[in-house]
Amino acid sequence: MVSRLREQFSTTALILSIIALVAALSGGAYAAQASRHSKKSHVIITKLNQIKPSVQKQLKGNVGPAGPQGPKGDNGSNGSNGAKGDAGPTGPPGPEGPEGEEGEEGSPWTAGGTLPVGSTETGSYTFTIDSIGNGRAAISFPIPLTGELDSAHTIINPSSGAANANCENAAHAGAASASNPEAKSGFLCVFPASTFGGAVPVNVAKSSSGSFGTAGASNAGAVLTVFTEGEPGEPAIGSFNWGTFAVTG
Repeated sequence: MVSRLREQFSTTALILSIIALVAALSGGAYAAQASRHSKKSHVIITKLNQIKPSVQKQLKGNVGPAGPQGPKGDNGSNGSNGAKGDAGPTGPPGPEGPEGEEGEEGSPWTAGGTLPVGSTETGSYTFTIDSIGNGRAAISFPIPLTGELDSAHTIINPSSGAANANCENAAHAGAASASNPEAKSGFLCVFPASTFGGAVPVNVAKSSSGSFGTAGASNAGAVLTVFTEGEPGEPAIGSFNWGTFAVTG
């Protein structure tokens, strides 16, 4: 009987040993598996590519509201000048503007113009004596005439007596004289004012060439020839004559 009990006990012990061995093996496998799961759940994500794209879409949140405007930044430095461009083509002429109003008459007249018809300008003359007792004086017109005057329109008015009819101007007050020189339109009148040593003007010329020159006056003036009344070859040194003139356009 004891023999049977030993046999039965031995069989039971073997079975329990096998069960214990299986249990031990199963527990170790479970522990290893649990350890592996535990390590996966503690992985640290440091790169975006560690997350699946489908999961990334789910993790993307909505755009937040705009933040307040930041302070204005400093002005940047000026850039360097660019290269000079080529000149463009000439544009077409613009339309002609309206004609302006006529301006007022210049005082006395527009510079560069000529003496208007009916207007008078005056001046004075004096002379010097040459080695044979003759003298010449220049007469200059401040405002040039529109043309020349011939000998018939250049008059030496006597220093005494009434003025020549062409040396009176009804537009001027008072009688014509050296102190009030006058001339009708288109005439030059010379009025001797004072003389010494018998010097008298005898001719009005356009130029001084020859003894008397060409009688008349240019548009810019004339040359007045003066003689003395001394004996031939004995010039009246110190003689003089001066006077005024008037010319009317």
